[in-house]
Amino acid sequence: MNYKNWDFNFFVQGVYGNEIYWQAAQDIEGFYRAFNITQRVYDNRWTGSGTSNTQPRVSWSGATNNKKPSTRFLFDGSYIRLKNITLGYTFNHIGKHNNKIKTFRVYCSTQNLFTFTKYPGLDPEMQTSNNSTGEGDLAKNIDWGTYPMAQVFTIGLNMSF
Repeated sequence: MNYKNWDFNFFVQGVYGNEIYWQAAQDIEGFYRAFNITQRVYDNRWTGSGTSNTQPRVSWSGATNNKKPSTRFLFDGSYIRLKNITLGYTFNHIGKHNNKIKTFRVYCSTQNLFTFTKYPGLDPEMQTSNNSTGEGDLAKNIDWGTYPMAQVFTIGLNMSF
C-alpha cells in the first residue's frame, strides 16, 4: 500500500488442520530418565484409581516405560504468522541542486514478528532436516526440537541515481 511518499507492506502466512508429532516431547516426557519432567506431565499425570488425567502414570522402568510412540504427542499444528512487515518513506528529488540522487528511501522491516498457535512446541513451522533421520518423506510433520524461525529486524536505505 502506498500513501504519498509512504509505503507499507505485510505478509501473513498460515496453516490450518495439519497435525504435528512432537518428537522432542516424547524424548522429554517419555519417562525413560528420572529427571526433567515437564510441568504439563506433572500436572496431568495419572496418580491412582479414580483420578482423571491426560498423561500416563510416571514410571521409569519395566513394561510401563512410556517412551513409546503415542497420540499424546500429536498436536494441532495450525498457526497464523505475521511473516513480514515493512514501512518505508521515499524522499524524491533529493539531488535537485546536483542531480546526483533521484530518490532516497528509508525503511524498516521485520520478519516473523508474531505467531498465533496452540502448538506447545517451539515453532509449528518446523525446519526439519530429514537427512539426519534417514526416513525421508516418512519424517514429515515430525518436530525433532529444531530451532524456531528467527525474528529479523532490518533498517535499510535505497538510493537511485
